[in-house]
Amino acid sequence: MKKLGNINMQVVGRKLGIMLFIEAFFMLTAVPFTFYYGSNHPESMAFSALITFTGGFILYGTFHKNHDRAEHSDRFVIVTLSWIAVSVFGCLPYLFSHSVNSVTDALFESMSGFTTTGASVIADKEIIAKDILYWRSLTQWLGGLGIIVFTVLILPMLGLGGHISSIQGNSFEDSAKIHPHFTSTIKWLASIYLILTAIEFVLLSFGSLSAFDSLCCSLTTLSSGGFTTHNDSAASLDGYTRLVVMVFMVVSGTNFVLVYMLMKGKFRLLFKNEEFRIYVNIFLIAGLVTAAIVHFSQNTPWSKALMDTVFSSISLISTTGYTTVNYLTYPTFAWVLLLMLILVGGCVGSTSGGIKVLRHTLLLKNSFKEFKRSLHPNAVLPPRFNGKSVPSAVINRVSIFVIIFMGILVCGVAFFSILGIDFNTSVGLTLANLCNVGVGIGDAGPLCCYAGFPEIVKLACCVLQLFGRLDILTVAALFTKSFWIR
Repeated sequence: MKKLGNINMQVVGRKLGIMLFIEAFFMLTAVPFTFYYGSNHPESMAFSALITFTGGFILYGTFHKNHDRAEHSDRFVIVTLSWIAVSVFGCLPYLFSHSVNSVTDALFESMSGFTTTGASVIADKEIIAKDILYWRSLTQWLGGLGIIVFTVLILPMLGLGGHISSIQGNSFEDSAKIHPHFTSTIKWLASIYLILTAIEFVLLSFGSLSAFDSLCCSLTTLSSGGFTTHNDSAASLDGYTRLVVMVFMVVSGTNFVLVYMLMKGKFRLLFKNEEFRIYVNIFLIAGLVTAAIVHFSQNTPWSKALMDTVFSSISLISTTGYTTVNYLTYPTFAWVLLLMLILVGGCVGSTSGGIKVLRHTLLLKNSFKEFKRSLHPNAVLPPRFNGKSVPSAVINRVSIFVIIFMGILVCGVAFFSILGIDFNTSVGLTLANLCNVGVGIGDAGPLCCYAGFPEIVKLACCVLQLFGRLDILTVAALFTKSFWIR
């Protein structure tokens, strides 16, 4: 079968095969941990890699090579099916090692990893074999790298993200061309990602964590993933380690093209970028306000309140999901303020989830401009970002994204409520999975385990995770008739 509607299945099939080859290779990197630390099921990783490689071989061999380039619609399918395929095959190690109880649990854990959500069905991580803990962390690291490539390179090609570079400002736009060739740009982004991971690993090694825990923490911090090797998340980390993790959580929520500029020594571009400045101000103000509330209402020492709340605010806005304290024990206004950070999300072009700071900023600016237009109908008042006028088409596209996002949010809450789940937990489940943060409120709050939820809830969470990770419009387009038939 060469065509399915408008989709070139030859191109799609071979690309998916290549993705499975890559996944099989990374599965094999867990084998040394199997032999070094030991495992009750030492064959699980190697066997999983073999099956994944075989799946890739079948796809790559079945769909013959042609010289057709991936068209616009092909890219939508490739991106979405890639995340689904790697998540399906990525659940094999959990099944073969008996780390989870069912196929649904394994799929949930795998999807949560590759979408960098961080929600887990494993209640006791400390009894899980080291090779499986490494694989959990690695799936998030791979998912984070994938989403950077997706948002920085693929989205503009799909026509969904071209507006991003057009409103970043001339100085940034000129410097954002990392390399004129697609493949070389991917290599640069991957190199930056790898270097930053290595730097964090070295810094964490000077703290209280073991080498293995430092590695896993590095893999899940920069990817804004949140999987941990301990049951208390980040609560047992010492002060130095928390500071290192906080710095790299901030980085994970920053546009990676800006990070590239920073590594080249162009510090001015970083602080001239309006989205980054707003991003930093939001989590600092939220952390300070929450710290003051906790300090005065609960008599918590100022130093502890400040460390816990700033850590939480960075973790939630970057959608990493690490927790050092149960923020639901705070006064209502404090935890609601922190919860709002999940919806805000980090910067566009980062590994974080949520709506993103840029979209919120554009909508607010446009709202103020519309109010002024109502007072002065003949005035030409386009919203400006980084000193540039923002076209109305960009505002419309952002508005559509936010409307669909909020629509899915409402539908998710309604769906979980129909299943008999209480309202707070329904909100928490939807926020945690759609925003790829892993924690919310109710029974989906800090340190929660998803093992006790019904299978239909876990599958619905997987769908929300996929929607949230792939920019929503990418997945939503596949459900339209016009996409398949033209």
